[in-house]
Amino acid sequence: MNVWHIKNSPYKSKILNNSISFGEIYLLDHYHGKEPFLENGKNKNEFYFAPSVFLDSNMATELNIFFQNKSSKNKQKKDFISFLKFITKNRWSVSLNFYYMESYYKNKYTGNVLSFRKHALEYTESYLKLMLMDEDIFLKTGNYISTNNPEQKEFYSKGRGIKERSREIVDNFTNTYSELNFNLEAIEILLIKMVLINHFEFKNKSTVFKLREFNKFMQEILCIVFARECYLAYKYFNQDSGKFLGVQVNSNYDKAISNIKSTAWDIFLLRIHEFMLRKPDEDNIFDLGYLVTKEKQLFEFGKLFEYNSIAFHNDIPTAIFDFPVEISAIFQKKDYIPTSYENLSYLLTSMELALKYYLQPK
Repeated sequence: MNVWHIKNSPYKSKILNNSISFGEIYLLDHYHGKEPFLENGKNKNEFYFAPSVFLDSNMATELNIFFQNKSSKNKQKKDFISFLKFITKNRWSVSLNFYYMESYYKNKYTGNVLSFRKHALEYTESYLKLMLMDEDIFLKTGNYISTNNPEQKEFYSKGRGIKERSREIVDNFTNTYSELNFNLEAIEILLIKMVLINHFEFKNKSTVFKLREFNKFMQEILCIVFARECYLAYKYFNQDSGKFLGVQVNSNYDKAISNIKSTAWDIFLLRIHEFMLRKPDEDNIFDLGYLVTKEKQLFEFGKLFEYNSIAFHNDIPTAIFDFPVEISAIFQKKDYIPTSYENLSYLLTSMELALKYYLQPK
């Protein structure tokens, strides 16, 4: 098992000291100013980190607006140029993977995969324009001009035109991720259970009691332990999670479900960068992932999660967060007799109906 220490890492980050903003664009520092330190029996990391930024769907849209010369408000464009200058000057790579995942998943389950492909190709063309721009001119003027650097062209376009290369990238994503299980239904189920426990089933009970009920449900019914959801439940039941979910006893049901589904995607997004610490590239470089978003609520939500460490077992990351000792004991793996639902969709529908019952006007 590989363990990355973050909170107790002896190194300050050379990449980002804190979360920062560019007007209404927010760059989240998941590592709180620390450089992750790999526990390897030695006193130093023997590799390098390269920063990479994940664009959420709103930021992918901003990228497309900028490079397709579509209309944009002056302030909106100014904020985006400031962000682009920052990542260009500091040599950050850019990833559209979350945009691809969210767009593909949502279009697949509405039977509209062709719509995903149409928009993904357009957004990928904009991404390639960013990768193929003359960076020196952009940093001086804020204007886009294609590069004449043959090495830059070969690295990103692979000797192909932008449209052909975009088709390759999108097809590669579809072939690689089309059957990926994102665990979104399980996340949504756990979020609904948090709301039910907190506001209806055990609203007058203590935080510890609520956490025990949440953990029992998670392990006995779902037969899983999701570290981030455990930490979130602790914050939520302890009234230390800000405006998370925004579901109250008198909330509109449709709005509540919409908030829950949106939060499930946010939680998924906040996990992606953990996988980048799995193994380095051939040059012994790890990509260190950061999230950028235009949603201040997501930005504030992301800051709730302060890692102690990230542990890998069989190439799967497990986030480790700090709990009081008595809380940590609650989430130890128990010998529950599993009554797992193989059909998560059925269980999710049942949970949604339960929430609808509690939220209907009395």
